[in-house]
Amino acid sequence: KHHASFSELVFALYETDKLPEGVTKASLPSVHIPDHYKEEEKDLVMHCSETMKKELFYWKHFAFHLPDSQFVSCFEPVTDEDPQMIVDLFQAPANVNELTELAVDENGERRRLSPQQLAQVRETGRFSVPSQVFHGKEYEWELTSLLASGNQRHRKIFYSGIAGALSMLEKLPRCIISTTPISLYSSFVQIPRALRDLAALVIGIPERTLWKPLPTLLDQKRSQYVFKQFKNEIQDWQNELSKAGKLNLALPADHGIISTVIDGETKTLDIRLWNPQILSEVQQIVDNINHSVFQLWTRERHSVIQDILRGAEDISEKDLEQRIVTECQEEFNRRFLTALDDNRALDRFPGIKVLLRAKVMVYSIISTSHRNVVAEILAMRQEIEREVKQQHSIRSLDPTWFSEKVQSLLKKALDMENATMEEKRLEMTYERSIREFEYLLRDSEVQQDKELKQKLEEQFYLIQRDMAWKKNKKLKQTKWIQNNMLVPARMFIWSSRIFFHRNQPVSQIDGQYRRVTTEKFSVSSACWFWRWRIVAVRTYAWFKNTASYCRYAICESPSSYKALFYRQPFSPRPSIDSKTGAEVRSRNVYSTLCSRIMALWNSVRQSRAEFEAQPDTGFLGKGVSRVFNIFWNYAIKMGLGLPLVVGLHVPRVLVNIAVHVLLGVANFVTAPLATLLRYALNILFHDLDNAGVYSFRFVPLFSIIVGRLALGCVGQILLSILTVIGIIPGVASLIFSITTAVSLIGYSYDWLMYHLIVKRRGRVPHTDSFTARCISGPGIHNNHYLQINSSEALAVVRLMLERQELQIYKERTQALIDLPSNVFHNFTNRVFGLFGLSGGDNELIIKTTKKYRKLLDRYVNQRVKELPKTNNLPQSNVRLQIEDLEQVMRQSKEMVTDFLSQRIFADLYLSEPQLISDYWQTWDVSEGDWDALTRKLLSHLFSENFLVALTEEDSSVRLQIDHSARVKGFIEMIKKERIRDDLKSERVSYSKVAPSVLNKVLNQTRFSLDLLTFGFYQYTPLAQPTVIDPKVG
Repeated sequence: KHHASFSELVFALYETDKLPEGVTKASLPSVHIPDHYKEEEKDLVMHCSETMKKELFYWKHFAFHLPDSQFVSCFEPVTDEDPQMIVDLFQAPANVNELTELAVDENGERRRLSPQQLAQVRETGRFSVPSQVFHGKEYEWELTSLLASGNQRHRKIFYSGIAGALSMLEKLPRCIISTTPISLYSSFVQIPRALRDLAALVIGIPERTLWKPLPTLLDQKRSQYVFKQFKNEIQDWQNELSKAGKLNLALPADHGIISTVIDGETKTLDIRLWNPQILSEVQQIVDNINHSVFQLWTRERHSVIQDILRGAEDISEKDLEQRIVTECQEEFNRRFLTALDDNRALDRFPGIKVLLRAKVMVYSIISTSHRNVVAEILAMRQEIEREVKQQHSIRSLDPTWFSEKVQSLLKKALDMENATMEEKRLEMTYERSIREFEYLLRDSEVQQDKELKQKLEEQFYLIQRDMAWKKNKKLKQTKWIQNNMLVPARMFIWSSRIFFHRNQPVSQIDGQYRRVTTEKFSVSSACWFWRWRIVAVRTYAWFKNTASYCRYAICESPSSYKALFYRQPFSPRPSIDSKTGAEVRSRNVYSTLCSRIMALWNSVRQSRAEFEAQPDTGFLGKGVSRVFNIFWNYAIKMGLGLPLVVGLHVPRVLVNIAVHVLLGVANFVTAPLATLLRYALNILFHDLDNAGVYSFRFVPLFSIIVGRLALGCVGQILLSILTVIGIIPGVASLIFSITTAVSLIGYSYDWLMYHLIVKRRGRVPHTDSFTARCISGPGIHNNHYLQINSSEALAVVRLMLERQELQIYKERTQALIDLPSNVFHNFTNRVFGLFGLSGGDNELIIKTTKKYRKLLDRYVNQRVKELPKTNNLPQSNVRLQIEDLEQVMRQSKEMVTDFLSQRIFADLYLSEPQLISDYWQTWDVSEGDWDALTRKLLSHLFSENFLVALTEEDSSVRLQIDHSARVKGFIEMIKKERIRDDLKSERVSYSKVAPSVLNKVLNQTRFSLDLLTFGFYQYTPLAQPTVIDPKVG
């Protein structure tokens, strides 16, 4: 049985009676039974007591045997003094801080500045003092500017003044012919622009825009061009894909491999990755492969870098960085391809593995070509900068002139013409990639693998088509799109209601018939005089709306003339049957004057007839009640109702007709006036239509005439003339005069202070002060690495292993101490749990458990105090040279293997597979991979930089370490590679070195593969066959 924890492990030891040495158990004491218990109760208690004595126990003796330590020697007594920390053991020798010794001469007197140092002070305001301890190094001191600034600084100020004056004078032609805001050319150019804005405001000039963003339209055209020869096959593929999606059908595994005949030769193209479903699955698998490969790569990349460094002795840092990145990428791609071939999840997509292999090779070629092109352009730019600085030492001090000069020479050298730097870089990358493709296709291994060659030819075909598009078609298509795929920038729409049903057409919308009750009028901004067209169309729309409404009110409304002269009620417009489209007469009717009078008379007559038809059974009899009936119908209803109907209906109709006749007549004047007023408000106060190419919305006419024409054109012309005649020459003269005066005054001041103070009183200082400070020298700055000896690194590794062992020993011993308590709880829960009771705790077991826990904590804490500390070790700054690192790696691996196998896995884990497996998983390495585990431990102890060796070019400073008795003996043992117990003391050393370029490139070795990009130039996407429109493709 496998045990997953120490609790299970120690319980198994207890069951097999294999307790550690010095650990003895004892049964729980017998229970005292009170006399008042009954006999049955006594027998039950005695039975339980005997059973518990057999099952339960406590620790009678518990001896602690802490693991042996190479740092706590049994031959040297451990004192009560505080343990020394390893970082505090790095003691510098007395001669490291040599500034005091350099400041005095052989006679013990303060050292005066030498003639060479005085010349340095005169020239630069600084002087250097050679180091006696660190060969080839110097301490550089800088004097305060109150004592010396240096002739170099004054010359630089003078030359900067000349460069500034020349730069200002150079702006004279720019103020005449350049496109800068303050120039005569820009001033005159503003006149047609202002007139254009004025025309756009007053009459309206054509305004059109693309119906989609230009990049989107170019991508569509690009895709159409790249896949033009496969257009029909791609359309069939899209149709089948769409049909399968609608019907939820499964497509064949090879669906998406299309072929056609091009120039008499059959060309095949695999476009399955543009199927979203396949792409999602394959991309997920590729990402998982990439992740697993990268996890292994992080553990082994240091050894790869070390192999590269062995053959890079005589190489610059820049070339070394490029070489490391390139070779690491190739190695990573090789591992990725190996893992890709071993993956079985892609087997259900036939040919996808070969396609992915081809894509990885394409990615590698293109990314390498792009990186080389970028490096080449950068080197070319740096060379041009050096040449410009040599040829124009003064003019190059002007950053604006220098940048423009370098850019123009770089464009000339690259033959860029009108292309941008990004476009030229992309073109050069394409050309180099195609050459590399041609070399690759002629490779013997590729020639033998027919399927791989076919996939590479497919990728080569796509790259060629894409390059042809960018080189030959993109510019033409851009111009064509900008000229032929334009739509009006704005559309102005007005609605006019159709009041008469005779004029309302019937249309069928969504299978139902409906009347069209509105008529629309529109004006687009794509035509000339569209603002005047707006005035005309708006006038017509407003006039028609008002006229139609007046006509409707007079002829068809409930208060129209029909309500006054028609005898019968008239119906409004008929409705439309939504299913047949036939007219259906409306049930609603409008009453007329005659119909209202006839209704009133019919009501009176019906009331009289109903009265006479009723039998005479009432209280008064019909002779009397007839008088009341006649009075109500003729006097009240007719006498009052008839005048009321005539008095209300007739005036309402007459007023309605009169008002709408007047409104209709006035409409001939109000509609044009309203639109003209709206037009005037737009150009004078605020453009409510919010249209036009000009940038003024408030008081636009005033802004254009005054702001653009008067101030922007005339005022700018005057300002440009004034700038050319007076401002620029005056500023240039002022700059030259000021800088010349400053340099002369500074030079004179330095000459005076040099002869009065520096030359007579100058001495070599040994500390920073107000007058001088040390700005560089060995160990001055903190940008260095600590190069400890291999024996010290191994001591730290051993120390970490012993700490791990001590922690594991503590956990296992705690589990063993808690074993009686766990057994007690298991027993009570098993027995009393059946009755719903809990067993509680045993005082003796609790007492002994607490006792031995305290002892364990005390012994472990005492051992921790006795071990050296590394809390303040500058981990990220520790590095070794190649020989020392190889020795540390070899000996560390042997130490880790022996230590973990014997002292932890065998002695503490008792070779338990589950515990050993958990340990390997804790460090995220494969079980048995001792090399990877050693690298993980070293990276954890120091940093990832520790596994990258220092180069020979790094400068170093030798220092010493004095070790304590607990450390020095172990270091001596490691040095002589003899394991022994008679520890002795020794002295070792370490170095401070300068930063290495490897620290910058260490994290540049992670690569990913996006299946639908080129993998370079900001991840340029591939042309997609799925965006081809069958109608225009």
